[in-house]
Amino acid sequence: MASAVALEEINHAMLGGKGDVRTMSGGDSGYSIEYKDGRKVEFVRVDGAVPVAAPAEEPEEWSTTHSGYTAHRFNADNRALCNRSVRPRDNNTEGSNYGVRSWYAASAFRLCPRCDAKD
Repeated sequence: MASAVALEEINHAMLGGKGDVRTMSGGDSGYSIEYKDGRKVEFVRVDGAVPVAAPAEEPEEWSTTHSGYTAHRFNADNRALCNRSVRPRDNNTEGSNYGVRSWYAASAFRLCPRCDAKD
């Protein structure tokens, strides 16, 4: 599981969804969360970076905005698929810093759910 997804689950359990949590424990080696509905989630810390290899056919159409935390999917006109007024961090048509979805999903960035749902 990507560290961003794990961090989102842990933050939800600690903050937003803490009424749904029966027990939660954490330490240097990982976290364990047990929800009131019986679901159990465990995260184990793995030392070292796990390389993510993107397939060659995956298009480079993802980038961050000036806020820097959310990755959006952009079309050829440098406009986000979720909202046409959203522009990439580097708004040049030449040399923009676009990347592939798998890299942004495995990193600490949050993928825009509206951009991710569009094909």
